Amino acid sequence: MRVITASIFAIVWASVHAGDIASLDKFKAEYASLMTSGSTSAKSANAAITGAAEPEAATVEPLWSWYRAVDASHKALAKQVMDQAASNPLSSALALANFQTTFDTLLNPKAAPLDKSNVVAKLAIVTAILGDSKPVAANEAAWRAYHALDADSQAVAKTSIMEGAFVKLFEKRWKADVLAKTLTYPALMAARANTINVQHAGKKFDDVKTAPKDAAAGLDTNKVYVAVSDSMREQMVRIMG
Repeated sequence: MRVITASIFAIVWASVHAGDIASLDKFKAEYASLMTSGSTSAKSANAAITGAAEPEAATVEPLWSWYRAVDASHKALAKQVMDQAASNPLSSALALANFQTTFDTLLNPKAAPLDKSNVVAKLAIVTAILGDSKPVAANEAAWRAYHALDADSQAVAKTSIMEGAFVKLFEKRWKADVLAKTLTYPALMAARANTINVQHAGKKFDDVKTAPKDAAAGLDTNKVYVAVSDSMREQMVRIMG
């Protein structure tokens, strides 16, 4: 009788203190809604729900409260639901897609999309997202979306999505500024050398006091190349051939 009474008390307590989650079925429904929203991966959500500290995310807190309040048998059933979701690659895909949408919106607003003139400022956004500390409000949504990803998805987000945006910008500029021009082979190689002149940014590779005369000589591609990381530069070198 005491066990039954305790179990009933736990469910009642959960219904009072966990928003409108008052049953295992309601937990399943709310958890499924969280997974399909793409706002977090199953792995990150599960860690927050089963963790000791109350999560900051308003969408996760009711699930955490319910999970802490119920008895061991309900915890075990809920854990089965969460473990199954964590083994399903769809949840990670949704979370990654959510990050890409959030990041793309942040990086390319209509007023100031990514271009050769703002590469440094835009890279600061990537640095903020990758950081451990919560950034300024403008970058917070992307930061939360990135840190909600599992390790594998974070690697994809960093290389393919965030770094990929800058590599695509470089490829666009290289094709439009250099390859679209009718250059001799020596001029093409000079444009390439000017582009990768990191030691003397904005200057000709063979004359460190003089800037390349125009975009076709590598003036703008150099602005992008010098601003980015070594890993992105490796990809840019391959684009130039």
